Amino acid sequence: MVDGPPVSGTSSGSPSGTDRASDRQEYYTVSEAAKVLGISERRVRQIAQDGKVEGVRSEDGWNLFRYSIHDFRDHREAQNPVQAVRGGREPSSEAREWIERVTTLERELGRLEGRLELTERAESTMREERQRLLEDLDRERERAAQEQARAEEVQRDAEQFIQEREEAQEEAHRLREELEAERSKGFWRRLFS
Repeated sequence: MVDGPPVSGTSSGSPSGTDRASDRQEYYTVSEAAKVLGISERRVRQIAQDGKVEGVRSEDGWNLFRYSIHDFRDHREAQNPVQAVRGGREPSSEAREWIERVTTLERELGRLEGRLELTERAESTMREERQRLLEDLDRERERAAQEQARAEEVQRDAEQFIQEREEAQEEAHRLREELEAERSKGFWRRLFS
């Protein structure tokens, strides 16, 4: 038996974890619950008997907890939003038209969200590729600068080598001329000079 005001009878339903005394003291009758749920009183009694809503059965009939009825209604509406819009009745042609429009718009929204997600992924991929290419370009520029520095160093070394070679050739030429000049002197002259 469920704690609450003194009501004789048996309880129905399983506790939902909401055991506040103020909630437990608020009841709907079967006819009130039927209006809230938009179903017949017979169906309300059946769902109470099946334990789908919590309540207490007394000699006067079912006293159903308000929070349990509201939970059942909210759960049912979450599972079938079109039924919730209709309130259990057949929708008018205008309502059907609006429901179809909403359904069409929801589908279009889903497609657009999918496109947006693909576009965002593509943009992200392109940004990553651009960043990678920029990094590659920076590395290539750095490598080119190093190669340029090496080429300039080799050029300087080559110019120095050419200069030293020219100086060596000039020295060799000068020595050859001195040798020739010495050879042109006679043997005795070279010996005693």
